[in-house]
Amino acid sequence: MRVLQQFLITILLLPSFVMANEYVYKTDENVFVVGDIHGAYDEFVTTLKTAGLVDEKLNWTGGAAHMVSLGDIVDRGPRSRDVIDLIMKLQEQAEKAGGKVHVVLGNHEVMIMQGDWRYLSAEEIAAFAKEERMRERKDAYEVYLRSYRLEDNEASQAQFDTSFPPGFFAHVEAHNRKGK
Repeated sequence: MRVLQQFLITILLLPSFVMANEYVYKTDENVFVVGDIHGAYDEFVTTLKTAGLVDEKLNWTGGAAHMVSLGDIVDRGPRSRDVIDLIMKLQEQAEKAGGKVHVVLGNHEVMIMQGDWRYLSAEEIAAFAKEERMRERKDAYEVYLRSYRLEDNEASQAQFDTSFPPGFFAHVEAHNRKGK
């Protein structure tokens, strides 16, 4: 019964939430739409260059044009982090040029934010290794040892590193509600 109540509340509140957060843009400029990039950085860059939205140094050349990403930037491909970083850079540059880069969350972005990493590649996690704080890994390892009542030895460390590869904790942090 409680689940049904939560479902009904969600359904009743959803229309007002969506309408309250509706975005409308009217433009005579070109609008470019991309979707399902899935970490395919090189292909994404080729698309941007072909559309005339970036130059050889990957700086915004689209002027007042709008680019819309329909989501699924991440998962499956090895360079999701590079795609995200490029899109964030282009958002700033397009804004200064009178254009706009819009990003809609796809189901894969939402999945990652909810902790569903089934499509995440090892390269996607490793891309965050440089931001990971060693103190954070050490603290997590201590909790891991206590939780599973393990001894601190090479086998335990190897098992921890397999379960939580370098970049894991920074990846989680980047994709939480307060993350970049």
